[in-house]
Amino acid sequence: MAPFAEARVSDKLRELLPPPEQPFFAAGDWNAVEAAIGTRLPADYKSFIGLYGAGCISRFLIIQSPFIWVAHGRNVGQEWANWASMYHDFAKYGGQEIPYAIFPQPGGLLPFGSVADSHFLNWRMVGDPERWPFVYYHRDKGFFEINGLSAMDFVLEAVTGCPPLLVLTGSESLFELPLRFAPYTGEAG
Repeated sequence: MAPFAEARVSDKLRELLPPPEQPFFAAGDWNAVEAAIGTRLPADYKSFIGLYGAGCISRFLIIQSPFIWVAHGRNVGQEWANWASMYHDFAKYGGQEIPYAIFPQPGGLLPFGSVADSHFLNWRMVGDPERWPFVYYHRDKGFFEINGLSAMDFVLEAVTGCPPLLVLTGSESLFELPLRFAPYTGEAG
């Protein structure tokens, strides 16, 4: 386990959601990832990936590890842009108004996770990455932007059973306590 990961993921989160003994897709060259997308990423996100790797919390919450793309020889910048382009599709085919620029545009939404494969966790890339606004997209209720809520604050709220945003969107029942982290190994089944 990397010392960087130990220093940034809260003790409360580690206590409530024990990390896997062997995380998968947890380590790699963050400098190369950040160069590929043209921006620094928040430290708590990188720490989470370093400690937990790829996987799923309570079968519903996924925090994406870019090292899956790296392991499969894919271009991280292009993969992230492809993922973010879902918002263009929502606008074009679903008639939804997207009130934000979308990565790779400056200040655009950069997705980093999903809830139940239909709601998405994003950063709005404005200013210092450590203070990027958290933007939650709910497929039926639209966008919720929250300043001062980091990616790991959101995960901790979900894990403690105190998720105001998930209550607001009617998604809190997805996270029945106790929760566990299931690592994604890259193998089928």
